[in-house]
Amino acid sequence: MTDGNRPLTPYYEGWDAYNNYLIEAVGNLTDEQLLHLNSPSQRPVWLLAAHIVGARLYWLTTVAGEAIPSSAPFLAWDEDGDPLYTGAEIANGLRASWDLIAAVLDRWTTSTMDQTYTTVRGYVCTRQWIIWHLIEHDLHHGGELFHTLGANGLQVPDL
Repeated sequence: MTDGNRPLTPYYEGWDAYNNYLIEAVGNLTDEQLLHLNSPSQRPVWLLAAHIVGARLYWLTTVAGEAIPSSAPFLAWDEDGDPLYTGAEIANGLRASWDLIAAVLDRWTTSTMDQTYTTVRGYVCTRQWIIWHLIEHDLHHGGELFHTLGANGLQVPDL
């Protein structure tokens, strides 16, 4: 295998652990906690987690053309007016969207990171940018989620 054909998985080791922290943080919350735990100017916990799932699915399926995983119940996870998702549903969405990320990291290679896609709004982005965007998006909104839980006295992972 030449260097350009190496899968991306080894380069992003640890991202899967972060996903597991997210699953652990929201998977056992009650509907009441998911809906009402928030910080000023923050989305409720359930919507932060749903937004992470939605972004992953959007960028990898709608923009990059990857197949929607059969384990993902639907693509649009954070549309206006969406119903509250349970902790179990959110955990399943995080798992399904992670399975898609893991498959992409195994299939995309270092030599294909400059492949481009155009969004419906006309923005041109590379595979490298999509991966980076998903990481920074996970970290940003995951950080909001962990902060909100901690500010409300709940245990959060010690990252």
